[in-house]
Amino acid sequence: MKEPQHRHHTLKEFARRLLANPGESEFNRLAVNVKLVADVEFIMNVSKKDFLPCPKVDSSVVKIHQKAEIPEVDYKEWCAFTRTCFTKKNKTLGAIFKHKRMLVELMKLQETKGYEENNTLYSDYHINDTEDKDGLSNEDNVNFSSDVVKDLNLFRDIINDILSSGGFEDKRPSKLSREELLDLLSLFNRARIHFSWSSKTDGK
Repeated sequence: MKEPQHRHHTLKEFARRLLANPGESEFNRLAVNVKLVADVEFIMNVSKKDFLPCPKVDSSVVKIHQKAEIPEVDYKEWCAFTRTCFTKKNKTLGAIFKHKRMLVELMKLQETKGYEENNTLYSDYHINDTEDKDGLSNEDNVNFSSDVVKDLNLFRDIINDILSSGGFEDKRPSKLSREELLDLLSLFNRARIHFSWSSKTDGK
């Protein structure tokens, strides 16, 4: 039997997400994380009629090439960082980093004191657009003591300074290149703010 010419297919929709670039509607965390270490090359589309049995969707052929130079970055932290940024990819970073629950989770990683330990992950909370009088976005009407709010405000000011120093406050994740995201993560790390425990324990 003749060997098939194309052996690596993926769903067309998935391929579009892999190939998406900053500023395009389908640009997402998947594309960002893949582009950190690899280049994706489009080869061709394959009709669903070319398969037996016939699937419900078309496919595409893509090639993924590992980059010659891969940035020296903690991959677990990179994934946690992009997950945070792409929670609401079309919002500005200044707005994204206002959310109380996200700020609390970041404070936990920095071993900040002054708030009650809570084991619920930030990703378990739905984010809405309400904002407290203290200027912090309050998802699900989560309430904290005045001491906690004070700590959150101080921490938020540090975050705002980081974003402003790099000109990122009004930028949106959906339009940022790999290099810009690496620069932003570097700014956070220089301020000793990390997005995963592995990067802290590694001393980065």
